[in-house]
Order: sequence, then structure tokens, then C-alpha cells
Amino acid sequence: MTSPLVLDELKESFNANWGEDEFQWTDNVLWDSMTKIFAQTSGRIFIGMPLCRNADFLAEVVKYAECIIQVGTKIRGVPELLKPLLGQILIRPNLKHFKKIREHVGPVVEQRKAEIMAAQEDSPLGKDEPFDLLQWSIHRALESGDPVEIDTVMICKRFAIVCFAAIHTTSLTSTNLILDLIAADKDFNTIAKLREEIVEVQRHNKGKWDKPSLSKLVLMDSAIRESQRMHSAGSWALHRKVKAKNGLIMPDGLRAPYGADLAIAGYHVQRDESIYDDPNKFDPFRFARSREASANPSIGSQEELNGGAPESRKAQILKDRNAAAISTGPAQ
Repeated sequence: MTSPLVLDELKESFNANWGEDEFQWTDNVLWDSMTKIFAQTSGRIFIGMPLCRNADFLAEVVKYAECIIQVGTKIRGVPELLKPLLGQILIRPNLKHFKKIREHVGPVVEQRKAEIMAAQEDSPLGKDEPFDLLQWSIHRALESGDPVEIDTVMICKRFAIVCFAAIHTTSLTSTNLILDLIAADKDFNTIAKLREEIVEVQRHNKGKWDKPSLSKLVLMDSAIRESQRMHSAGSWALHRKVKAKNGLIMPDGLRAPYGADLAIAGYHVQRDESIYDDPNKFDPFRFARSREASANPSIGSQEELNGGAPESRKAQILKDRNAAAISTGPAQ
């Protein structure tokens, strides 16, 4: 996410959706604007200019993604016997939006396939070749030699699914984060502290954003993690269905029969008082403090974990290390 292309598109999309006036208030539906922003930004990576700024195309991509979630929710309540029938009815809106997406993306795919094939016979595309996901997908499809993969409709389908995965996860995280930061500002002076950190890191890095500079945003990293802790994508995580005919037997002896649905109660883990202090409170710098404490010898050593330290001490060391884990780190 530190590519100049991405940064350029983020700036363009934020200005288009939020405006550039620093003095006048404007109304903004946060979720709607975030889906538009990340549809455009991901579009720059996935298909490039000018389509990533085409309002009609972006609207269809967002609607397609929303329909997938709606259909997925509805189909769960349909009996297995009726799913093949009702499924065809439920996905009609998806097919309509995909048709619109294909009308935009299909001609681009056909043109690029022709250019790649011509370049193979003549001279390489070189630096003039588009640098985006669609181009990579077309190359892989052509290299496979599989007519199904080379088919333009199939490439468009894969493109649409990737857009769905990219847009809504990022939009959900960003929407919750912004609301959390605003709500916590009175108690933690959140916005000023984050702005100060960003300005200092950018000054130190001479205005350039890259992975090493992102790894220095300790407070921002903490705020994002805390927002995700408070507002995960769902109450349950890692949904799985038992496929073993004889079922599964857990370490504690509990038996899960064939066909049983299993999941982790993610919400309850994130609100567990034995893991987090005051777990129902949004504390934007919770993980920053843990990260700072991780440099303290009192957090424990590997020797203690491997040695004869009491189990209670080992449990505390693991808890502190988990809290100090970071999602940003130096470039490899």
C-alpha cells in the first residue's frame, strides 16, 4: 500500500469523496464514501487508469460486492434440497451487476490479450505494459494454455471476485476506525497524537512513505488493532464443518460428529477480561503501551518459557507477548 500509484489514487479518491475545503462542513455518509474510495484505489492496482476512475464501473463493482454478502446470508437459511433452485433466483442481482462489470472489463481483456499475443510474435511490451492485477491474470491464463482460463468471461469473473474481497474488508475496517478515533478523541486526544506521529515519521523519511516508515507508526498500528478488536467482522471466526465420517474427538474428549459446524467465539475472546484489561473500553494506545513494555526485561525471556518457571509465570509471559505483537515491521 506504499506504492506511488496507490498513494496517488488514495489522495485523488479522498479528495473526490470528502472534498478539499478545510473550513466548510460537508455531509458525508461514511460507509458509502469509504466503499467508493477503496473501490477506486483498489481499481488502480487491479485494472489501472482510466477505468479505476469510471463512476459507473465503480458503482457496479460495489453493488456486486454487496450482493454477494446479501446472497450468502440468505442462502444459509435455505434447505439443502432447495438451494440449487432458490440459489439461481437469489443470484439474479449478482448476475446483473456482473454483466455490467463485464461490459467494462471485457473489452480491456480482449485488447490486452491481443497485445500480448502480438508482442510474443514481434517484440516484448516492455515498460509500456500495464502494471496491474488484470495484466498478471491474463498472462497466467495464456501461459496455462487452458481454454477455460483464457476465456474472457472467466478472467472477468476472477477480477470481480478479487474486487469483492478487497473492497469490503478495507471499507469495514476504515469506517469503524474513523468512528472510534472520533469518539475517543475527548479522552485520549487521539487525533492530535496520531497526526503528530504521522508528521514526525514523514519528516524523518523526507516525505516518502514506504514499509520501514509505516513500521514506525506505533500509535496508528495500536489504534487500528484496537478498533479491530472491538469491531471484528463477525462474532464467530474460522467456521469449519466436520468432514471426517467418524467425526472428531477433541483433546478434552468432546466429540464433534460428522457434519457438525465448528467455529471460534471471536467476540468473546476479544472481550475476555483475563486477556485484556477493561476489555469493553476502546483504548487506542493499548497495544502501543504493550509494545513499549515488550522491551522491558520484566516481560520475560525465552529461557523462562523453556525452563522451570511456574506455569502462571509462563502464562503471563505469553499474554504479554501476544499483546505486544505488532502488525507492522521493518522491510525484509
